[in-house]
Amino acid sequence: MKICKIAIVLLLVCAVYTPALAAKEPSNKWDNLLDVAYKFTWYPKKDLQDLLAKKAGEYEQGLEEYQNLVMKELTKGENGGRVNPDLFIRNKPWKKYYRLAIAQFCLFLANDNQLYLENAKSILSVLSGKQELSIVAFWHYLFEAYSDLVKKDRDAFIRSVLHLWQDVILKLEVDEIFTGFEIFETEFIYENIAHLIITRAIVQNTIPDLYPLNVIILSVKEKLTSENGYKNIVKAIAERMHGLKSDNFNLNFAVSFVEATANQYDFEDEKSSDLVVSKYNLARVYYELALSWANTRKGKAAILTQYMGFSNYVIRRLIDGDNLLAANPFFTNLPGKGSKLVEDSMVLYAQLSKPRIIKSKFAAEGFNEKSDYIEAMHQLWDSSAQLLMTLFSYYKTDHRSDRIRDKNIAESVLLKYLSFFHKYAKTNSEIVPDNAFFLAAYATSELSELYRQAMNYSTEIKINDLALTYQLKAIEIFPLDIIGILKLAHQTNQEGRHNRYRKYVSPLALRLRASKVTSIWLNNHSTDYNNSLAMISSVIPDIIDNACFLVNFLRNSVGSDSEESVYNKTVVMIKLLMALKTSGSEKIINDALSSIAIQDFTDKNKTVNDIVQIALPADLHVLVNSIPAIETRYRSTRLKNELYASPHNPIHSYLRELYYENPNRKFQLESLSK
Repeated sequence: MKICKIAIVLLLVCAVYTPALAAKEPSNKWDNLLDVAYKFTWYPKKDLQDLLAKKAGEYEQGLEEYQNLVMKELTKGENGGRVNPDLFIRNKPWKKYYRLAIAQFCLFLANDNQLYLENAKSILSVLSGKQELSIVAFWHYLFEAYSDLVKKDRDAFIRSVLHLWQDVILKLEVDEIFTGFEIFETEFIYENIAHLIITRAIVQNTIPDLYPLNVIILSVKEKLTSENGYKNIVKAIAERMHGLKSDNFNLNFAVSFVEATANQYDFEDEKSSDLVVSKYNLARVYYELALSWANTRKGKAAILTQYMGFSNYVIRRLIDGDNLLAANPFFTNLPGKGSKLVEDSMVLYAQLSKPRIIKSKFAAEGFNEKSDYIEAMHQLWDSSAQLLMTLFSYYKTDHRSDRIRDKNIAESVLLKYLSFFHKYAKTNSEIVPDNAFFLAAYATSELSELYRQAMNYSTEIKINDLALTYQLKAIEIFPLDIIGILKLAHQTNQEGRHNRYRKYVSPLALRLRASKVTSIWLNNHSTDYNNSLAMISSVIPDIIDNACFLVNFLRNSVGSDSEESVYNKTVVMIKLLMALKTSGSEKIINDALSSIAIQDFTDKNKTVNDIVQIALPADLHVLVNSIPAIETRYRSTRLKNELYASPHNPIHSYLRELYYENPNRKFQLESLSK
């Protein structure tokens, strides 16, 4: 029994020194890590959590357990709850208090429990006498800044950050220059302050008016080197603090603009139906935040322009039947919000279009140069117009049950653009972009098509007149719309109102023949479509004069003909008609046109000349070969697509000059609609 008792005693004594009991001491590995905690206190929350969890596994001790053990050592066993600095044991190594404070701060960053932050401040206050040390001052001001964020105290936060910058970071830079020694690796200090201002203050806590901190963000732009850190984010923000897409060194605006853009890209890449709404809402929130933070109309124009582009993209996906969006009821309400964005942009455009601003007061609106002001006005116009056209496409499709309501909305959307256009295009103003004219032609043509469809259900002739009115207006602005000319001719033929065609449409042929704009413009510009533009002073007037005759033959056109095929076929027919009028009999003309009309011009394996030679008898081949440019195939669809998509296509300037060449450009439209 005695031997047994001795064995038990020895077992108990040895147990005191087992590894399990040794784990009750705070790990010095945590000590080492906390000494360089500034290298990771700027990490995103999830990354920081992963790091602490990984280290807990490596050290066989979590950070929570570590700080509990250190707390017990420094407080005679007191632990838990709010820390009372008066309970700390004095004359312990000061680095223990230092590391304990940082441990509490890391736990705050990992789980957002504010008690840890308050404890970190309280513990570090024990070292107030060592605040001249840069490593203590750094954490002191960093803790204060985070505490100010929790309280949403904007002024106190700015003071704390400026103290951190001036009293710590700049001092570290100077010391490093003179001594060549780094107390901290300053690259990570810059990451911390960028994270503090950008992510914690602006993105997460939406603290307003942080313009006093502009200098810090601009200063660290060239000092951040890690591709995985804030380097590219700060660079993007700095770019949004000057130039056309800025609000003139408005830091909050720049950060929210960049954040909105980043979240938009995340939304565009998202494939999960569970996440797509939240990703969209994140982008929306920061676009609206940037709009609310803009201090100048220049800034509002910049953010509205891009915000409307984002809305345009989303609605376009709905039109295209994107299942990810179309299957979610949330996105069916977005077109209405898009309309509100357009209204806001039009209000802003009106505010910026005052004569005094156009003349010289653009600087008061935030623009450094008049060229910036003009470009911003053009971009605002284009984004508004493009969104309206996309909204029209959305509502004109029968994707919902309320078709009549949608058609009415589609009509109102087009009328809104045309009202906007006529308001500002009364005179040749520099604030109206060149592409505004083609978009007006597009809108009027589409509006005419809506009325043409409504004619079948209306008992009023007014709808017929509206269809004619808007189709004519579209051709007046964009005379290359040969299909539109044929629609006018077909409608008046069908209605037995050819007199209205002669009265209102035929004068356009005279105006185009007399126009000097076309030849002057072509002499000074070279584009892929000069051959098309050259038709405006000759071929197009001939088509206008003879369209009512030509449509009788085109009724027999091949059923599979595309618009472009009919376009090219019509050009060949009018050139042939004009050549035969001087020498051919009525029968020869009718037979030749009938033969051309039934040819398939969609066959790209055959040249236009091949098709014509096959269609006509041999005795007409010599005549055909003498017709100028008879072999040309015109890319009408491609031209319209390019004009719609590219606001800087040089042909827009031609359409503008043509529009203002006619001083009575409204006469035909107004007369016809009476």
